[in-house]
Amino acid sequence: MSLLAILIATSNYYSIDQVLGYVVALAVGIVLLFLIGGYLVFSSLREIRADDRLRLECDDLSCLVAEFNDQD
Repeated sequence: MSLLAILIATSNYYSIDQVLGYVVALAVGIVLLFLIGGYLVFSSLREIRADDRLRLECDDLSCLVAEFNDQD
């Protein structure tokens, strides 16, 4: 986003027709990074909730060890 701000701040020095492709590509890249970041955050939160539910189901560590050994 800082690069977009620099492009806007220096926009008096060039014609928008010459750099429109760069601005559009930059905006698409920013949106894409935003979507990837949002996906990573929400998937991490979902995994944390699943881990918390598993911890609440087990009274002690032996429950977790028994479940881990059953997966093999």
